[in-house]
Amino acid sequence: MASSVVPTLRRALLLVPATNAPAVANSRTVVVDSIIFDLKRSAAKLPEARSNLQQHLSDRTQNFPRVGEVAVRINPVFSPHAEADIRAIATMSAVDTIVVPEVKSAADLALVEDMLWQYDSSISSSESGSPIPRRHFNLLAMVDSARAVMDLPSICGGGGATTPANLKGLLFGGEELARDLSVRRSADMRELLYARSAVVTAARAFGLETVADTPCTSAYGRGPNDLRLLREAQDARQLGFNGKQCLHRAHISSIQRAFAPPRDEVWWAANFVDAAEQASAAGEPAFFMGKPVDPRVVERARVILVKARQCGFDIDAIKKEPSQGINKKGRAEESSQDQQAS
Repeated sequence: MASSVVPTLRRALLLVPATNAPAVANSRTVVVDSIIFDLKRSAAKLPEARSNLQQHLSDRTQNFPRVGEVAVRINPVFSPHAEADIRAIATMSAVDTIVVPEVKSAADLALVEDMLWQYDSSISSSESGSPIPRRHFNLLAMVDSARAVMDLPSICGGGGATTPANLKGLLFGGEELARDLSVRRSADMRELLYARSAVVTAARAFGLETVADTPCTSAYGRGPNDLRLLREAQDARQLGFNGKQCLHRAHISSIQRAFAPPRDEVWWAANFVDAAEQASAAGEPAFFMGKPVDPRVVERARVILVKARQCGFDIDAIKKEPSQGINKKGRAEESSQDQQAS
């Protein structure tokens, strides 16, 4: 049975250095599925970085009206900075999600949960002593080392591991893994193919809603139509990723289009579900374009429609369009039509 919980949409995940006060302030105008303020690369100026975030992440509605998710990447849990990062984040009401880098095992994620619990407990005991509603944060785990790739089942909750239930996805760290493997990242990332496939497979096997590819570092600052950026996004989608991290706001629109459902696929899903529902209401066998309707495929079509609505598609309008890009079996084919994204 399909889950009734609508997954968070994370097509483009924009990384913003927390030490860059102007960049943090300018993030108020960005339109993106997810924005990640980075404390990990701010170790030399952590007090300043935390102060920047506390200043701007106090009011979600006012400060980030067109951002789907606000996240903060902390320092590694085994560093001396992680606990202070988490205590600071716990006071930022705009933050939805904590990104945990250099995850080696499920224990690293459980430690983040323990730190949050200890902070909540200390606040409750130091004030009135009465229970305080606990802040809920989603977790995203960075897979950025050879050990993490080999321990993916444990990180995701296999084998009795103590992975928190609020782990929502995996973010692939290609640059960090390349350094760990002592290889140079090439344009097609062939040397990282095994790891990228392993990350996607683990995320799907354990039902995580997000699996996001590494940023396209070579396209930094070159604009939304950089061919390497577009190739990387297309390749990531072909591998099974449903999002991609990015380093520049100029890349957001291209990435979000790349990971939105193709328009012809939305047409197929809308009409496929419509045919199934009409047949069910009439108590008759369901057919679509002359072929029997498989209930398992109906569920897949519903998932496509949920994501299409999140991406801003007008489902009713698309359903009425001619059936371009649909093959004789009633399935959407790859097409060159522009994809629509919010």
